[in-house]
Amino acid sequence: MSTSIPNLWYVQKLGLTQRLPFDTVLKLREHGKLERWGHRAKITRRPTDVVAVLSGGVELNDGLHDKLVRLKPGDLFGDIGEEVEEILRAYDDTVICRVDREAFEELVKDHLGMMATRVGMRARQQLQVPVAELLYRSPRSRIAKALELVADEVGETEDSRVVVPISLRSKHVAELTGVVPARTRKVLDSLYDDGLLELGRQGIVIPDLETIKSLAASRNE
Repeated sequence: MSTSIPNLWYVQKLGLTQRLPFDTVLKLREHGKLERWGHRAKITRRPTDVVAVLSGGVELNDGLHDKLVRLKPGDLFGDIGEEVEEILRAYDDTVICRVDREAFEELVKDHLGMMATRVGMRARQQLQVPVAELLYRSPRSRIAKALELVADEVGETEDSRVVVPISLRSKHVAELTGVVPARTRKVLDSLYDDGLLELGRQGIVIPDLETIKSLAASRNE
């Protein structure tokens, strides 16, 4: 089994319909295509679509050995690039709304808001990442983008290195990016192993922020 799926993106725990004005939800349904899939049915994938889970669930292989990621109502997913080899299956009786990416951006993107987490002593400090920055990116690219934005917001430059003076744990990064915790831990471990992140006395250290920005820009890395 593969260790990653570079041509698939998803955002978990998004709560899409709760974020959108009611009239926008109606327009999304009007412009999109509603599809019903029975339990364990194989879901057809098309590269140009953004897909919202409205009820039931969608299971996908995120490369986490035999453990599947289950997307729930309000979550989004879609393809990066043209290859669509991996199988998605419905969990329970499932309804999805499939929307062309151009129409999705016109209708929805301005209403997506932020993913957020709280860090620090008694969780007093809030960090946020715009949901629009998370779309159409692989988990690794998305996590790199979140690190870039957090570094820009609270980082301190020391001798060409950026120190993020907070205890940013994998659960916080998962909440900021909509990536499942197990995949988040694997990506962060790989960034530490590659020397792109280091543990500091007061938080984390990014030795070369430009490399992190490059990973974020790659989108399907």
